[in-house]
Amino acid sequence: KREASVLRMKEALNLLEGEGITLPHDTIQQILSGDRSKICNILWNILYQYAVNKKSLSSENQKKSAPISELIYLEELYDWCSKLTVTYPEVRLTDFNQSWRDGLALSGVLEQYDNYRVSYVTIKEIESTSERL
Repeated sequence: KREASVLRMKEALNLLEGEGITLPHDTIQQILSGDRSKICNILWNILYQYAVNKKSLSSENQKKSAPISELIYLEELYDWCSKLTVTYPEVRLTDFNQSWRDGLALSGVLEQYDNYRVSYVTIKEIESTSERL
């Protein structure tokens, strides 16, 4: 069972790499460790790189040569997350720190992409913030 999980993770990482998203060599071990903090960091890394790569491709297509600062990428990522979570009244995004600590913002973002596996309502009902994450 573990071997099958590792194989699926390797396939997923290869797909991400094909999209220009690179992760540390020990990503699979970090996921298998079950450390929620490390897993959240991996997810943020993927989201951030996706936003950066998407903007870079968009800029290339528009033949813009001026580099865009990292702050603009973060602002765009923040705007994207805000749009995804606007329908969740308990989620109030104001930054990339405090706004994410209760797990609800991340749950809202993830539910937008896979509401079969992630249920915001179910996660919201969990009283312990550490259990939500």
